Amino acid sequence: MDLPASLWAALGVLGLIAVFVLHRQPIPFAIAVTLSAVALGAARYNLSQPVIDQTHIAYFNGIEDVVISGLVIKAPDLHETYQNLTVESEIISQAGGVQQPVSGRILIHAPRTQIIDYGTRIEAAGRLEEAQNFGAFDYRAYLAKRGILAIMNRPSLTQLEAGAGNPLMHALTAVRKRAQESINQLLPQPQAALLSGILLGDDHAIPADLQKDFRNTGMTHIIAISGFNIAVIAGALLAGGRQVVGIRLAAWIAIVVVVVYTVFVGAEASVVRAAVMAILM
Repeated sequence: MDLPASLWAALGVLGLIAVFVLHRQPIPFAIAVTLSAVALGAARYNLSQPVIDQTHIAYFNGIEDVVISGLVIKAPDLHETYQNLTVESEIISQAGGVQQPVSGRILIHAPRTQIIDYGTRIEAAGRLEEAQNFGAFDYRAYLAKRGILAIMNRPSLTQLEAGAGNPLMHALTAVRKRAQESINQLLPQPQAALLSGILLGDDHAIPADLQKDFRNTGMTHIIAISGFNIAVIAGALLAGGRQVVGIRLAAWIAIVVVVVYTVFVGAEASVVRAAVMAILM
């Protein structure tokens, strides 16, 4: 049903009230929980849909020679010859030098001539486009789930400012970078790439033939940060901590570590889902 978010939210709140009222009646209680979850989920979905107008970056898709100023909000996604940068746009300039504030994320495909880290404010000049799908893979939907509705391929880049962004994210990014360097120093390839995929969620250095072997044997979940990794972390902390500090404190320590680790590896949907389940457990 195409209902406004406010109505879905109201239905969700009514469902929560029914949950408390009916908590002693198992079947009505279960129905109330389900309906409340559906209504609140629908409200959240409606609220998450962007409004594409002149204040949103996707409004300018297809326009040549625009200049975008924005902040790199994630660690660069590094490949052999290029890097993908997720940028929160701030200002757009069009032909004639007309500037206006904008919002929304863009994905920039840039040469790997100089690594551009998280928290760098950049200026990118080029053409904004809507992502194109690759065969059966819905790349446009894949990016949209991450809030990205525009891309820019190989623009002219200028770094304006370094060190902006969240200090905690800077600290986690530095630790992640140091961990990656240590793995590369301690192990040869492709073992180092495999360990990076398992621990850090960075599987781009794994050779294509090895990735194919994992797919053919149904073992790709090992190199994707998800429930397996979170379960190992939470289980190890609970098992070791209960003997030292007791099960209650060990559980709180495990929760904190799981949350930090989730942010540390990029907080992809599969990781967040696994983290929520581990915390509930």
